[in-house]
Amino acid sequence: MTALSKTLLIWTDPDSGEALSLQFDAISSETKDDSVDITDHPVEAGSNVADNARDVPALLSIEAIVSGVPSLMLDADVSFVSQTITVDGVKPPGTQQVPLDIPAVPVQLSESGLIQAGIGALKGLFTGGPKATLTTTTRFESKASAVYQLEQGSPRNRGRDVYEMLLLLKSQHVQLDLIQTAFRDYPDMMIARLSQPRAVGDGTTAKFQIDFKQIRIAISQSVAAPKPSVVRANAPVAKGAEHPKPDANADDHRQSIIEHGWTYFSGLVPG
Repeated sequence: MTALSKTLLIWTDPDSGEALSLQFDAISSETKDDSVDITDHPVEAGSNVADNARDVPALLSIEAIVSGVPSLMLDADVSFVSQTITVDGVKPPGTQQVPLDIPAVPVQLSESGLIQAGIGALKGLFTGGPKATLTTTTRFESKASAVYQLEQGSPRNRGRDVYEMLLLLKSQHVQLDLIQTAFRDYPDMMIARLSQPRAVGDGTTAKFQIDFKQIRIAISQSVAAPKPSVVRANAPVAKGAEHPKPDANADDHRQSIIEHGWTYFSGLVPG
């Protein structure tokens, strides 16, 4: 596990237009997936025909870790604060040598007595005289030390804050401007899957499994069709022999002729 995550998410807030970023405490795993889709058409005889290839959008999967402890490098409102603490300690039992005050033996006024007295004086000068070894008792002692601790301006749940931010990016379908990793930068990525597993022993540490997919947006626009440089007339279409269409006013015309004839002959016959 790396000490500090090299994966950085950068995007533009859809509401305010502000540039935002997110960096995790650590990345435990990172998988990059790039593939090509090659078309495959079966034929009646022989091998299949592969006549086209296209790049599949890039995929990136990470397992990110966010600690519950404030980070001096990731949190802007965190600083070092010096404090003095006093620790009560126990001194283990030990040994100590104590000099003994033994009365000197009277010097005999003889040659051997003077020699023994001289030897004893020289021995006491170099060794410090007779000593006794004592066992010391257990003692308690206090020790003051200066320590530095991280202090956050506004204490909060870092894991929950990051989780809510990732959920917002997913639900709003935010297109990330850039994902920076240690070996490659990914533009135009979107969260395709977000998972937050939790196990016994995690404590306040939050783990996130995130799948990103590169998106490609095509924009269509309606435009006026260009006028042709040469106007082409429609060619006549041969329809073959056609029968004359019946006249819708033929019955009225015959009725009018009969009426005129009757009027004429009625005038010739005397009443």
